[in-house]
Amino acid sequence: MTQMAKCALWVLLFGIVISCKKDPELSPREEQEQKELTEVLLSNEILEQEGLRFILNYNQNDAQIAVTLDKSSGVSEGAVTLSQDQQYVNYSIITDALEENSDFVLTADFKTVTKNSSFDITVIGFTDLNHTKQFTITGITFTTTNQGTTRKVLKIHKGLNKYAFSAYN
Repeated sequence: MTQMAKCALWVLLFGIVISCKKDPELSPREEQEQKELTEVLLSNEILEQEGLRFILNYNQNDAQIAVTLDKSSGVSEGAVTLSQDQQYVNYSIITDALEENSDFVLTADFKTVTKNSSFDITVIGFTDLNHTKQFTITGITFTTTNQGTTRKVLKIHKGLNKYAFSAYN
């Protein structure tokens, strides 16, 4: 066999080995992340990597409403610490404080209620990751009988980078 034939044989064998080598498969986590970043967001979803802000909008002369966040595991719930940026109005949490692929519940705590009224709650991401948007629930009513009680107002599912929100009825 000539030197040229040997070289051609090596090139052919090398080409076969290279063509048979498969691309590495994505891990389930990588697949989920790719899916979250490329899917069209529904109206109740936002993409966020840094954190969330919860803003309450209501007349503070009518009530003082605080919010709490709990991890919901189906059987038991555990409190998650929110930062209070403005008492009874503006709360936040960094994404790292929330476990991936988990469910959470935002609860309204009616500290004082002097008049029947309603409030709105808006969730906004800290960053603009692929045109993140906000999610708002409007017209959550309360009465003076709610004073000293709590009510679940928002269900949150956190994926890796995507949050899905739904209101409690």
